[in-house]
Amino acid sequence: MNRPIANITLSALVALLLPQPTEAADPSATVKWKTEKQEIDGFGGSGSFRQADNLMKLPPEAQQEVLDLLFSTTKGAGLTILRNNIGDGGLTAEGKTWGKDDDGPIATIEPKEGEWNWTGDEAQIFLMKEAKKRGCATFISAAWSPPAWMKTNNSVINGGNLKKDKYRAYAEYLAEYVNGYKKHHGIDIHAVSPQNEPTFTGGYSCCQWSPEDFLELTKNHIIPVFKEKNVATKFMLGEHMFWDEGFAVPTLNDPVAGVRVDIVAAHGYGNPNGFGVLPVATAKGKRIWETEVYNNADESNNREGKGTIENALYWAEYIHNHMTVSQANAWLYWWCIAKYKFEGTLITVGAGPDAPSDPKLAAFSSDLITRQTPARSIDIDVDITNASKLYLEVDVGDGRFNGDRADWFEPRLVGPKGELKLTELKWNFASAGYKSPMINQNIDGEQGILVNGVKAAYGISTHAQSLIAYNLPPGYTRFKCKAGLDDLVLKETDADASKVKFLVYTKDPTGGLWKPYIVYPRLFAVGNFSRFVRPGWLRMEATVQPVPGVLVSAYKDKKTGDFAVVVINKNAAEQALALTLEDAKSDSVTPYRTSKDEKLDKLAVIKLDGGNLTAKLAPQSVTTFVGKAKTN
Repeated sequence: MNRPIANITLSALVALLLPQPTEAADPSATVKWKTEKQEIDGFGGSGSFRQADNLMKLPPEAQQEVLDLLFSTTKGAGLTILRNNIGDGGLTAEGKTWGKDDDGPIATIEPKEGEWNWTGDEAQIFLMKEAKKRGCATFISAAWSPPAWMKTNNSVINGGNLKKDKYRAYAEYLAEYVNGYKKHHGIDIHAVSPQNEPTFTGGYSCCQWSPEDFLELTKNHIIPVFKEKNVATKFMLGEHMFWDEGFAVPTLNDPVAGVRVDIVAAHGYGNPNGFGVLPVATAKGKRIWETEVYNNADESNNREGKGTIENALYWAEYIHNHMTVSQANAWLYWWCIAKYKFEGTLITVGAGPDAPSDPKLAAFSSDLITRQTPARSIDIDVDITNASKLYLEVDVGDGRFNGDRADWFEPRLVGPKGELKLTELKWNFASAGYKSPMINQNIDGEQGILVNGVKAAYGISTHAQSLIAYNLPPGYTRFKCKAGLDDLVLKETDADASKVKFLVYTKDPTGGLWKPYIVYPRLFAVGNFSRFVRPGWLRMEATVQPVPGVLVSAYKDKKTGDFAVVVINKNAAEQALALTLEDAKSDSVTPYRTSKDEKLDKLAVIKLDGGNLTAKLAPQSVTTFVGKAKTN
């Protein structure tokens, strides 16, 4: 009777003596407080080429909301750098000006040699001053082209070079820009760049330079002229389209000129990943800035996306790589605000609502208009009595954007005051799925609007998905027009292409959800860095990739002990991570998270166990752990 009991006891004893399986430890990352890397100058973007003008067209309340989202450290991303366009006037060799008032050049400060002008850049100045109110105080300015009169092709577009006898004049131009913006506008320019993308040539402002040209400009003109005019502003050089320092190297290697180069800048496009060590700049101790990137070639099909978290994670990783691999001091997206939807901007302004329209709210909704529709058009007559707003929408009828060119043919208001062409009113905003809506010419910019072979006396041409909004003047009771597919659709080879619906609204088509701007998740992912990693902070060594799909970088304010650890979880599942501060202790951290449903959301404070943190990283998220440390 006792034998079974003895056997059980012996088995238990053996089990105790044998090694026991243990739970796998969480992946861990160590932040080495005393191992310091580069100093951070900041994060930012641009409002150049009239995009700041588009911000100023928003209602005042919306302007302030957008500015807070960009620059506030409590309501937004806390960007700390603004990159400006040094105006060139936009003149072409034919004496015309390229671009439009919502995407075009800025007035030059020297339209003729020796003739100075300090007006025409009001929107960028407005943006800088509003940014400064919110804590952004680093303003850099780059030239896309010298004024046309300084160039070999007498044009700011299509390449050309700076005339050899205008090198000193150009150095004086840049010096006057810096001094003049301080004198006339009260703005301190932190750094000035003589050329954006020196190899580019095309239909907007540009100028071609060689590395030797940069050396000549810097050594024999910038140095003496800036000294004569007491310009202490930092000098930035390079700004190649790709992540490449080659155009700055001859100047850096020159014992005289190299001393005056403060920042080596490049753009984050291609080559092949858009980041990496810049060996000469690094060896010579220069600041390294990434000053422009968007829609990079290696990004996925969702790259600029439709506002996806995948897109936000892409850019978070991109910043991480520039911080940890390139050891960049600053990182800038292209536009921080722009009129364009989805691509190239952190926030779209003035291009339509940030919520889908509700067809149930429409005062008029057409059937599907196709190539087979008689006359490829429909007559519209809508009662607008007592309406103060008018919204014209062209909807993608079949969910495809293929060849959906559409026209509002001779749109007009009719009432006791008579008849008013809608084209004589200025719209509040206008968006199109391709290019921008055009008045009295088709969406491709060709003269005349044609529907079924008939030319409109006036009209508006656009491309689905499109929404155009107006404030209505009093005295009109009907909105009338013909609406149809532009004859351009006949060029489409796809027989099933070109299917749209026309809708007319006399009230907010989103049912109260409308805002005249669109915010993309990538803004908040950038904000996981920019809001917390402030100018003057130092990057610390950290375990960069403790587990596949998880990236870690760490930063500190050496004076105060404040720190931020940015952790990216690209994985589709939750991930545990143990974080350790080496040679420092902290009682707690506060996480701020960006995910599919979170926008830099502040989470509950986490108490630390002996200075160590065990975190649960949400799927596809960026989390910044913020705290204050005491060093050992």
